[in-house]
Amino acid sequence: DSQDSQDSGNSGISTHSWNSGISTHSWTGEGQEVGGGTRVEFILQIQSQIEYYFSKRNLSTDSYLKSRMDDKGYVALDEIRTFRRLAKLHADTDTILEAVKQSQLLECTTYTTTVNEEEEVVMSIRAKGYL
Repeated sequence: DSQDSQDSGNSGISTHSWNSGISTHSWTGEGQEVGGGTRVEFILQIQSQIEYYFSKRNLSTDSYLKSRMDDKGYVALDEIRTFRRLAKLHADTDTILEAVKQSQLLECTTYTTTVNEEEEVVMSIRAKGYL
C-alpha cells in the first residue's frame, strides 16, 4: 500500500491517495474525485480494514488487539487510528466514524471520562454482537 497526503495549496483541501494494487485512487477532503477515486471508495476501504481487524479470523490470532479491548469488546478509536494499515490511510475521526456507521458489522459508542480533572470524550468501536 503506498499512501501520501498533500496540501493542494491555499484552498485548505487535503488530497489523499492509496494504491489498491490495481490503480491509484485519490479524493479530496471535499469528496471531489481526483485521479479516478471517490470519497465513497475511501470510506469503504476504511470500513473494510476496520471490519477485518474485528473479524473472528483476525481476532483468533491478534493478541495485541484483544489486549486493547475493554470487557465489552470495545477499542478506543484513537487507538485503532494508530494501527499500521489504517494509519497509512490518514483518515480523520469523522471519516472513520462515517465508515463505522455504514458498516453492518461494527458499532461505536461514546462516553465521557475524567482525566486530570478534565472531562474527555472517548469514542470506541467494536464488532456488533461481541460477547
